[in-house]
Amino acid sequence: MQSIYNFPQYYPLILKRKADVVEAETATLGKIFGKHNRKVNSILELACGTMPHGRNLAGKGYTVTGVDRSEEMLAEAQRLAKQDGVDVTTSCQDVIDFDLPDQRFNAAIFMFETFPLISDLVDLESHFKAVHKHLSPGGLFIVDVDKVKVVESSGREEWGHSEIEVPEGKIRYWYEDLATDPSVGLCRMALNCEIKQNGEAKRTKDEWAVRAYSTFSLQLLARTMPGWKYKGSYNWQDGSPDLSSVRHWFTVFQKV
Repeated sequence: MQSIYNFPQYYPLILKRKADVVEAETATLGKIFGKHNRKVNSILELACGTMPHGRNLAGKGYTVTGVDRSEEMLAEAQRLAKQDGVDVTTSCQDVIDFDLPDQRFNAAIFMFETFPLISDLVDLESHFKAVHKHLSPGGLFIVDVDKVKVVESSGREEWGHSEIEVPEGKIRYWYEDLATDPSVGLCRMALNCEIKQNGEAKRTKDEWAVRAYSTFSLQLLARTMPGWKYKGSYNWQDGSPDLSSVRHWFTVFQKV
């Protein structure tokens, strides 16, 4: 079965991030750079998709390179960058283990709350090692983390049924909670889509295991990864340390 990532023209209709939210988040990234006294001009965006954040940052004068394993999403990122009048560089690789020869960045970002999808410890170790390799000394690694509550579930509970009209058709999509064991700290879920357009029907399904994090567990994570230091967690809206009013936040690690 295909993935929604094979359809970049539909992806933003389902997994939305409004332009004003992207603008606020990139503004907060700038504040975080300043808080940690980092002069940032080059940014590595991980699991970048169509690069809404990367394109926004490129428009602010940063040099941005995006890494994603979907060729279709990267092609759409380049099309949209051209439409926006900005330049971005893209590389089709898995963010768990990637290599950009001779390239170093002042900062790396992992947006859209997708960092917790790297749920396996071995994969996390590989990922942090790859990011470390591509940052300059003292470089910042900023991850977007959401508040996930893991409760025991036998799975197969559907929710969020929605329908979107598209030219010559419609998209129906819904989420599905899969079997979850709180003892391992993972929430398992799936996104199902039925795309009907021009008399053709396509079906996609993406299954995710999402790691539940707290600021405390992220501090512990930094201690387990060689060459990293935890630097703080910040409200995505204003860069303050107050996380009480937000559903997701930015955590900052620093290469040491």
